[in-house]
Amino acid sequence: MRIVIVGAGQVGRSLQEAFGALGHEVVMARRAPQAAGEVALA
Repeated sequence: MRIVIVGAGQVGRSLQEAFGALGHEVVMARRAPQAAGEVALA
């Protein structure tokens, strides 16, 4: 399943890890585009 999470704070990253571990495709959106690389590498 594809899941979009808006917000890359503690809760967003925790959800990303949990859904990713279950095999879901997770896409994250964030206000600060320059920080997108940090989320992609996390």
